[in-house]
Order: sequence, then C-alpha cells, then structure tokens
Amino acid sequence: MELIGSPLLLLDTPPATGNLYTTLVWTGQQYLFVWRIFGTESVLMQRIDASGQAVGGNIRLRDYENACDVVWGGGRLGAVWVREHGARNDLMFQAFDELGRPLVDPVTLRSSPDIAIDGSVLYGPRIAAIDGGFAIAWNEGGVAVATVNLDGRAMQQPVTAGARLAGTPPLSLSAAAGRIAVGFVDNGPPTAGARTGVMFASTFSADLAPLGDASLDGEALFGMAQVVATDSGVLALWTHSSSPDARVRIARLPPSGGDATIADVAAPVAGPYRYLSPAAWNGDHVVVLWDGGNAGQTGLALSRYAPSGERQGASIDLPTAAAAARLYVTAHDGTVGFIWSEEVRGGYQVYFQLARSCP
Repeated sequence: MELIGSPLLLLDTPPATGNLYTTLVWTGQQYLFVWRIFGTESVLMQRIDASGQAVGGNIRLRDYENACDVVWGGGRLGAVWVREHGARNDLMFQAFDELGRPLVDPVTLRSSPDIAIDGSVLYGPRIAAIDGGFAIAWNEGGVAVATVNLDGRAMQQPVTAGARLAGTPPLSLSAAAGRIAVGFVDNGPPTAGARTGVMFASTFSADLAPLGDASLDGEALFGMAQVVATDSGVLALWTHSSSPDARVRIARLPPSGGDATIADVAAPVAGPYRYLSPAAWNGDHVVVLWDGGNAGQTGLALSRYAPSGERQGASIDLPTAAAAARLYVTAHDGTVGFIWSEEVRGGYQVYFQLARSCP
C-alpha cells in the first residue's frame, strides 16, 4: 500500500464539551464527511473530491437529534436517527442529495419506548445500502433489522437478529451482493464483572430471509465489532478475550450460511476493536486502519490483509501529533479513503487521507 498526497485537515474546532461523531462515505464520485458534536444544533457535511481536496465549506444537513448514521446508496445519502417523543422514541429516516438538499421529508419508521437512544450510533440505529433502498438495524429489546425503499417506505417488516441476545450491544451493519449482515458482541454478562460475551453474526437475504445466525466466539471482548459484507460472503472482526495482548479475530462466513472459518489477524491489529469502522473490503482484500492502542500513544498504521487474517506486505505508518481515534475507512477500486480525529487543547481536529492498494 502507499499513501496518496498529504493529510487534509477537515475540521478544527475550538474546545468543546460534547463528544464528536464522524462518518465518511464514498458516492462513486466524491467523499462526504458527516459530523456532529453532542449538544450542538446541527448535523454538518463536508464534500471532498476524488483527489482528496475539500470542495466548498460545511453544509448543514439537519437538526442534531441523538444518534445519526448515514450511507450513500441509490444516488442519495440515507440517514437514520432516533427522535425523543414523550414516552416513546421514534426511529426516523430522511434522504438527501450530494449537496445536502432534502429529497424527502423526515419519515417515522417506527415508534416504541424500547428503541435504544444514544448520542453516538454505537447502539444504533445503523444503515447500509441495498438494491433499491436501505437496510436498518437498531436495538429495541433485542437487535431488529428492517428494509426501506429509497424514500423510506417499508419494504420488509422488522426481523430479529441474534435471538439469544441478553444485552443491548454496539451494532455493526453491512450489505453487499444481496446479503445483509449484522454483527455484535452480546454485552449481557452471565456473571457479575464479566468482560467477555458471545460474538454473533447474523446474515439475511435482501428480503430478510435468514441465512445464518452464527455464534463465533464465547469469549469476545465487550464493545465494538465489525461485519463487512463482500461479493463472496461476509467477514466478521472482533477482539477475543480481555487480556492486555488480546488478538483481533476474523471470520469468513459462507454466502448461504454454514460453518465459519476463524483466524487471528496478524499484527499490528491487536487489542480492543476500534471505533467505529476501521476496516473496509477492497475487491479481494481487507484494509484496516489502527491506532497505537496505548494511552497517549500517537501514530496510525494502515495494513492490507487477506480474508484469512494474513497481512499482505508491510503496513504504512502515518504519524499523528496526538493520539488518534474515531477511525473510519472506505475503499473502492483499489483506492482507500479514511479519516481519524485528534483531540488538541480540548478541541477536535479531523484529518482525511487517501491511499492506494498496490497489486
């Protein structure tokens, strides 16, 4: 792998009391960086061209209302979030064009007092693009998955992922080639003080017919995990055990269910799985962005892996001025775009970088 150009400073905020939430999407022509700070008024978007240059300034998408996840699909930016509405919470959807202009009015997909709500998208809702619409996953007394069309009208009613779930876990959602995958580590501990649970990966067809509900690891570390749907199946990544030198594992799930193949991911990827989306599929390999891991340690490593977890070539080391966090990777046609944040003097700085996967 090789870097393309220098890091682009996307965001440099003054000291802030609220947490920062960031997302990066590729539209097929440009990147969209979507961000918000907890307690502020707006969800904002910055355009980045294919060469890694910022286009214009920040665009206001909509009011800030708790967790908000976005994805590009069907020529539009689909957004889901949760709105507090008295004794119940509303699961909301809206679509925008590449300039942030609304294509439809906000749509209420579902209302329930049991819909989980949070400032980040850690516990949902999550959104992924499918043919003709979007898949959505959220916590509602269990993990629920539904599909909507490009305007937010229901295509398939909600189904349950991970029927044996005991807690309210962080969620990962991905879709490709007519398959939808949801991954999570059950954070309902069987005993007090437990730090590990079961890593689940549930897969569905585009019409939400179940393809498999895999229990991959009974000693997975609580917290983040990630599923990555590909043209040939689904990959799941998570951290095994709570030991300081815990390994990240990768599982290959066959397209139509069946037993998964599980292996450790080679260094430098190790320790707790990173927030929010540090891995992306790039045609025939996985690209992973990883920070130093130890408190205060600076620098990033960008690595290329086979689905077996074997590293392909040397990692690229990218220096940072402060500890890096909020990792988000996109990949297409051999090109990788990624963002990370650094906290400087109480404020946030977010950088964008391009890289290339060499044959």
